[in-house]
Amino acid sequence: MSASAFTDLTKLTQLSLDNTPITSISANAFAGLSALTQMFLYQTQITSISASAFADLRSLQKLYLYGNRITSISANAFTGLTKLAYLDLSYNQITSISANAFADLSSLTDLRLYFNQMSSLAANTFTGLSALTQLSLLNNQITAISANAFTGLNALKLLYLHNNLITTIAANSFAGLPSLTVLQVYNNTITSISANAFTGLSALTMFLLNYNQITSIPASAFTELTTLQVLALDNNPFTTLPPGLFQGLPNNLYLSAPDFYYYKPLYPNNFTFGGNTVAPPSTYGSASVPYRKFRLDWTCYDGYGMLSGSCVPFPSIASASAASLVSAVSASVASLDAASSASMATEASASAASASSVWQTSAASAASASNAPKDSSDASSGPIIGGVIGGVFALLLLAALFVALRRRRSRKPFATTSAGYHSME
Repeated sequence: MSASAFTDLTKLTQLSLDNTPITSISANAFAGLSALTQMFLYQTQITSISASAFADLRSLQKLYLYGNRITSISANAFTGLTKLAYLDLSYNQITSISANAFADLSSLTDLRLYFNQMSSLAANTFTGLSALTQLSLLNNQITAISANAFTGLNALKLLYLHNNLITTIAANSFAGLPSLTVLQVYNNTITSISANAFTGLSALTMFLLNYNQITSIPASAFTELTTLQVLALDNNPFTTLPPGLFQGLPNNLYLSAPDFYYYKPLYPNNFTFGGNTVAPPSTYGSASVPYRKFRLDWTCYDGYGMLSGSCVPFPSIASASAASLVSAVSASVASLDAASSASMATEASASAASASSVWQTSAASAASASNAPKDSSDASSGPIIGGVIGGVFALLLLAALFVALRRRRSRKPFATTSAGYHSME
């Protein structure tokens, strides 16, 4: 299209050039169209846009360039479009965007770049888009996001990056997005996430990370997402979800269930990760129906108040003594099952001896904890706390043995409960 083709159309407000054989747009091709507010240039044969091609369109608000054959966007391609609010560049063949390509688009609120062939997002790609609220980059071939790629997008609320080839989310990948409320990164090939990957996303309410290849997430990854309401993590091959991963997140947070469009609330007693191949280590059961473990002090119990031999206590100052207690009870129960021909008196005697041994183990652990170096303010209370802990362990142990003996008398095998209503701190 040659320059000054529309010089005399000074009052024209809408121009449709869609489905025409145009292959390129020269500089100043639309000179004289000072009143134009909408332009339709979709589904043509355009492969390139020259610098200053739209320079005279100072009233233009919407520009439709989708479904063409554009391969790159040069610097200053949209110079002069200071009132442009909507730009659709989807369904092209764009592989790269020059720095400052959007520098003059200070009024742009919606930028659509989906279904192109971009493989990376360089730093400062979107410089100048201070009013942008929606950025659509889905269905490209993006494999990496540079740190500060979105710098300057202070008003951005919606960011769509799903259906790409992203493999990692580096630290500060989303820095400079204080207003972002929705982030969709599902259906990529993400395998790892940096501890500071989501720094600065203080307004985020919906985060979709499902359908990736994530095996683990750093415990501090979601620390700053204090306003999060929906978090989709289903259909990832998790092998490790560290304790504290969801610490600080709202209790009304919704976690994704097996069905992508269905979510369940993460109340303290509701914990689901449907579609994953391995149940998180802080749970037990299957990956699709995991149960959260109840923790009292440092010892894990099942839903009926009985010690669970399959429970791994969380790290703590007395984790060693807790593990010893669980092990001792499991051994006592095993001995009861093995001694089927022994008399009830013999069983009671053996159980009492086991109880005495565990009492000594707990007392020794408590004494060790109380003798460990402490601040001066804790010196006087240490032995008392240790004694109380030892007493609680002993009482719980005796209760466990009593229930086991009662079950033995009724000829019912002892079995650790693996279902019910479970919770975790």
